[in-house]
Amino acid sequence: MAKRQLTSWSGSTIIVVLVFSLIITAAGTAGGALSTSGESTGATASVASAGSAATTLVVDGDDDGDDEYATIQAAINSATDGDTIEVTSGTYSEELKIDRNITVVASNGATLEAPNVEGPTIGVLIAEDAAPTIAGLTIIDFGGAVVADSSERAWELRDIVIRNASITAVDAERTEGAWTIENATIYHSSGGIDADKSHGNWTVEDTTIGNRSGGIAASTTSGAWLIEDTTVRNGGIGAERSNGTWTVRDVVVSNSSTGIDASSSSGGWTISRATVQNHSEDGVETLRSTGAWTIRNSTIRHNAWYGIDAEQTTGPWSVLNTTVTGTTKFNVPDVPTQVGGTGIYSVNTSGAWVVHQSSITDNVANGINARQSEPEGNATHNWWGNESGPDEDDCIGSVDCSVYYTSPAGGTASDSPQHPSGVTDRVFTAVAGSDAQLSREDVLLMVQSYISEEALNGVDFSRQQVIKLVMHYIGQ
Repeated sequence: MAKRQLTSWSGSTIIVVLVFSLIITAAGTAGGALSTSGESTGATASVASAGSAATTLVVDGDDDGDDEYATIQAAINSATDGDTIEVTSGTYSEELKIDRNITVVASNGATLEAPNVEGPTIGVLIAEDAAPTIAGLTIIDFGGAVVADSSERAWELRDIVIRNASITAVDAERTEGAWTIENATIYHSSGGIDADKSHGNWTVEDTTIGNRSGGIAASTTSGAWLIEDTTVRNGGIGAERSNGTWTVRDVVVSNSSTGIDASSSSGGWTISRATVQNHSEDGVETLRSTGAWTIRNSTIRHNAWYGIDAEQTTGPWSVLNTTVTGTTKFNVPDVPTQVGGTGIYSVNTSGAWVVHQSSITDNVANGINARQSEPEGNATHNWWGNESGPDEDDCIGSVDCSVYYTSPAGGTASDSPQHPSGVTDRVFTAVAGSDAQLSREDVLLMVQSYISEEALNGVDFSRQQVIKLVMHYIGQ
């Protein structure tokens, strides 16, 4: 799992970091305050029954009468739960159906190609009650490369390549299990990963999707799913009408109509450390969402309608430590004027919302448009592209932009009392409390908040603020 790093420091700052690392290590040893743990949410495929040992079956593609199998399906038919099927290098023209809890692995790579038959073909069909692991295969030229529609178990795809799927690469619609796709490459296909109407806590990580069309579809989902360390080109992430507490982090989403679509969602979702760029409509669309959502530490740029479309949202939301820039206008058929061009479009909202410690620049119409919003939005402590703060078009409607940064995010906020540490009094008080003295516990909580990307007393810290307060703590 990617974590935010305190990197690119030099000189005396490195000494500070080394000293403070000892403090953190001690705290972790004593109380575990900064320790992390991971729990697998997926079910594990059952192994062979008591009294029997798991077996490895080898597929070599040769029908020569030896103990090795000529086809992958023949080996599957002979396997029992817990067995491993080792597929040697080669090309196998067949369709597979897996109805048991086994591992199919091509350690040195192997190609599964569509056989020459009429009608749509399926590369791997996973039965509803099966939890296989499939690894190392390149799956090409099928209608559906992997189909697990309505499956109930925690199957896995690892280290796979899918090419030229004419219908969809992975069909995981209506699934219930906590399945995983890891280190997959999907390209030249008409669809990516389809998880619409799924209810499990599934994961897509370390994956690249570069299709003709189609990214990751997760509309009307209810699980706490995760997309991480993934690139989606020529397609977006669609989470419309979802109601789960899903997370998208460390992703790049580019060159589609809408980058991440969470319109009409009701769950408490998070987008973190994402780059969403070059879309013909919205970068992130949250139109009519009702849940409590957060976008943090992200870059949303060069989109052609709105960077973030939060129109008619009713739930509380926040945009923190995020760059929203370069939003342009675009032409609508039969409409004489161009529309769009706003960084954050929050018209007609009725939930409480904040935009803090962000850079909102070079959006051709408005930085933030908050007309007809009630209650008033809070967009203080942001960088607007110049030291004099937002101009008359940068911040319009029912929103407070009165306190602003006079240099790019992390600089001094105007009209804000300054603490000797170099941060504002508001930031210092959020860490030290009313006694105005930084304790060891205060600083540990701040660092923990920064690393875990959780606000502390309403403040989301930048790296520069952490550095200044650590140095102040050591020197006080």
